[in-house]
Amino acid sequence: HFDTDAKNNDNKALEVALKNLVNDMYAKDVSKRVSVVRRQEMERGRFVGSFAPYGYKISKDDPLRHLVIDEEAAAVVKDIFRMASDGKSLREISIVLQERNLSIPKQYLNTGHLYQEPGDEIKVWSPHTLSTILKNQAYIGNLVQGKYRTRLCDNEKRRNADENDWVTIEGSHEPVVSREVFDKAAMQLKRKIEESPYSSDRGKSVPIQDNKYKGILFCGKCGSRLQMKNDLEGEGKNLRRRYYYRCCNSFDIKHKGNCRSNVTEIVLDHIVAESIKKQVQLLSDRGITVDWCERTFSEKLKVLENKVQKAEADLKKQEYAEFELHERYGIGQMSREELEAAQEKSDRQIMKLREKINDAQLQYSGRKNKYDGYMTAVKAAYRANSEGQLDGDILSAFIERIVIHPKGDFEIYWKFEKGFQTDSGRFKKREVKGT
Repeated sequence: HFDTDAKNNDNKALEVALKNLVNDMYAKDVSKRVSVVRRQEMERGRFVGSFAPYGYKISKDDPLRHLVIDEEAAAVVKDIFRMASDGKSLREISIVLQERNLSIPKQYLNTGHLYQEPGDEIKVWSPHTLSTILKNQAYIGNLVQGKYRTRLCDNEKRRNADENDWVTIEGSHEPVVSREVFDKAAMQLKRKIEESPYSSDRGKSVPIQDNKYKGILFCGKCGSRLQMKNDLEGEGKNLRRRYYYRCCNSFDIKHKGNCRSNVTEIVLDHIVAESIKKQVQLLSDRGITVDWCERTFSEKLKVLENKVQKAEADLKKQEYAEFELHERYGIGQMSREELEAAQEKSDRQIMKLREKINDAQLQYSGRKNKYDGYMTAVKAAYRANSEGQLDGDILSAFIERIVIHPKGDFEIYWKFEKGFQTDSGRFKKREVKGT
């Protein structure tokens, strides 16, 4: 229905579609050209990255943007390789760098401060950062690029490229460490990984379970979420994972002696299960059963449901009254002016009734969702008591948050203390326990 001869055609669908098609073709063509040129630049030995690796700077006057050594940061890189070659673990190296008050690479890039200064945000040298440095061939003078690929023209998101597709230029720039030191550090790192109880390579055949406490465990010192960690126990066929939870700042020396909030899953499961059983006992003592809850909640919801139905009936009645106005006007029982005045009044009433219905429906759905949550908690309580095993559904139904304190004490905040309130008492909102 597109008339190209019409001067004032409001239907722009074809025009928009054609423009979008041309724009899409142009964008894809540009994307292909950029990808080809970028690959050619890599093969020429040009550094195409946005930022140089820690310990290097980009030569601004060089058309190939060669990497040049940043002496101060390079000295830190040399120390990292030396410590790794001497057999220090990544965690031990991290602690040394933090004790020296050194800024992490990203922070150094943003602030230009090799050492943390007053006002700088405290950042932790993570093992991942150190591992990335120790594996980077840039420090022996090799430029390795093209590790990631993305093709916008094919709607392809950023992903890891096959190692055979990497572009490696050896001897591209001055090295920071010798090949001997680089290889020795790599060998020590590999040995540490193989020996470590946390090794992902050693436990490839041992699956990792889901974090059933995800989102509800918090540090009592800094307020951060506790992360699920695991290490390996046993040997051979008896190899298994031991799970524990710790604060992300647990190894930050700035919080040393304070932020040590951690707990093993075995201990946590035992204490939480016992606490839930007590809540089940409270339910039993108060005579709150599943049937009683369903009956009580159903009666309360019926009141709101009747409210919605009454408002809908009033609306139908008003709409019929408006229909009768037009009938009376049609048979000459009222004038045009009287009809318009009466209809204006009726329209206002209909609008109010529709708003009333909407409010009543929102109130009903909100209360129903709330009661559904209560029922989930009650059923989960009895299920937890009968099965004797915790899972994510039970925990999310009962618990709002668990706060773990550095000394081993913790607090459980329950979700539904108000929903089960009776004359004899109610669920505790907060339960304080000690390990």
